[in-house]
Amino acid sequence: DVVFGPAARIDDFVVRCDGIDGMEIDPNGSLWLFTPLGPVVQQAPVAWFVCQRGTIPATCSFRIIDGNRFSLAVEERMDSATLVVDPGLTWSTFLGGIDLDSAQAVEVVNRSAIVVAGATRSLDFPTTAGTYDVTLGDQDATISCFDQSGQVLIFSTYFGGANWESANVLSTTPSGEIAFGGFTQSTDLPVSAATYDPTLGGSTDAFVAMISADGASLLFSTYLGGAGGCLESLYGLEVTSSGKIVCAGRTCHDAIGFPVTPSSFDPSENGGID
Repeated sequence: DVVFGPAARIDDFVVRCDGIDGMEIDPNGSLWLFTPLGPVVQQAPVAWFVCQRGTIPATCSFRIIDGNRFSLAVEERMDSATLVVDPGLTWSTFLGGIDLDSAQAVEVVNRSAIVVAGATRSLDFPTTAGTYDVTLGDQDATISCFDQSGQVLIFSTYFGGANWESANVLSTTPSGEIAFGGFTQSTDLPVSAATYDPTLGGSTDAFVAMISADGASLLFSTYLGGAGGCLESLYGLEVTSSGKIVCAGRTCHDAIGFPVTPSSFDPSENGGID
């Protein structure tokens, strides 16, 4: 909550959002902050006055100052009353089964859906009919999609082989396809025909994959890593405007033959972990 004493000036309350591309207030009064990783939505605030007569509702709204700053506006401020502004929680939900589950990455798609990437060891993790994979290996990556209200699970699927996987990062295309990546320890990870790397190189490789917007089809999948006992994994991934997938992660000196391109910035490993 944001609490203003009777003498406090609301105009003195200013929030600056660094790193955003802009902001706007929608017809419902919610504040949209546009970031390179997708929009962040702040529900319209709820406010009330606290005075000797008790609690009295107040009308409060967001007020945009410029491209990266906003404040609040309140109608008919009550003298000698404390103003409390509660930004509110739009929605929150559990997602999982009877065992260990985790959510590692979230992205809002076209303001209409929320995609969640993670991992699970639950046999009863909620999957939906018609999705790519409804059968658990040991620990699988998961991709789930909710509607904007959080009330409807549009689709949810496992992704993995017989051993351990986790989806740590995701990014979506303008048409809704979902690229994701993380790590795998499975020799039977689903890979696509003519993929870049169809085999597990070491004990733990990174992987990159993409599924269709409805979660029903695997569009492509590949291992990414070298040989040896190193834990290789992705921790950043982005689909560019031209459709390329840029990913970032980790490898180590034990990963013999990690793929590097000619004339790259640094073609050799430099220490324990790169």
